[in-house]
Amino acid sequence: MGNIKKLDYDINPITIQDGRGAVFTYFPIRDHIVEWSLIYTNKNSIRGQHRHPEFDEYIFFIDGFGVYEEKLDSGEIEIIKVATGDCIYIPVNTYHTFIPLTDDCKAVALITKKWDDCSTPIIKE
Repeated sequence: MGNIKKLDYDINPITIQDGRGAVFTYFPIRDHIVEWSLIYTNKNSIRGQHRHPEFDEYIFFIDGFGVYEEKLDSGEIEIIKVATGDCIYIPVNTYHTFIPLTDDCKAVALITKKWDDCSTPIIKE
């Protein structure tokens, strides 16, 4: 099994019962989030084929459907399906690639070290 984990959420029942909608809460696995970015990825493009040697990354999907590919140490590829409302955790040094399957995928990337504070924020495969 790979390193990328799909996070489960908690639902505050009061937010459903009051008729306004719902609040879904995710909790980081480790470290503190210090920077986040809004990411748009177009269909028929690929984002990734890299790893981050200095920080963990969380991706929260706000629109669309796609797959993450994680390249395992064995060379095999593990597929993680993601859709609107999903959140995944990508630990430091995990090779990953996002392939959108719908138009206009939108996500928020949250990282545990500021990009500009990294000597090597990204290593392409």
